[in-house]
Amino acid sequence: MAATFATCLGDRLSTLDVLGSLFYLCAMMAALAAARWGHQARRPFSEAGHWFAVAAFLAALALSRVLQVEENMQQALRHMLVTGGQYQGRGAFQSVLAAVCLLGIGLAAFIALRSLVASPAGSVRRCLAWSRLAILAMVGLIGLRMISYHPVDALLYGGPHLNRVIDVGATLAIGWAALAYCIRVRVQARP
Repeated sequence: MAATFATCLGDRLSTLDVLGSLFYLCAMMAALAAARWGHQARRPFSEAGHWFAVAAFLAALALSRVLQVEENMQQALRHMLVTGGQYQGRGAFQSVLAAVCLLGIGLAAFIALRSLVASPAGSVRRCLAWSRLAILAMVGLIGLRMISYHPVDALLYGGPHLNRVIDVGATLAIGWAALAYCIRVRVQARP
């Protein structure tokens, strides 16, 4: 079935795209397990809601990766700039967008890190904070990839491939946080 689906998408779907999507889906399953465990342990509804939102985000990422949504959007934006005669001057606009994105990432990371530090080690709240920080990293990465500013792209795709390091690291962090949440909730629920 995967081969048939890949054939429908053409040659653009790589093995890394399929593996990345499966990786997102594994982390999604961990987030769904966390939502289930939290609900069964009668944890606050906001915690289960958080894990359902994380699972939905990861499902959307998996689908986006298989359907090549980011690449298609970048091509559509590039086409709009070319047809509008603004492609050559895009660097100034992209640099401002990249700066705003990086400032937003920095501010959100500061807030998320404060939440992480404020949560007691080994607590359920710490698991939630780790997952928020990882989601933030993924959203920031997606934003920077969409802006596609050459100096930032050189950092993301050159050398150690920070793009992959952040993507894989954040996905692992979400999966780990979800599984740690399950363990902590289960331990706390014991009489």
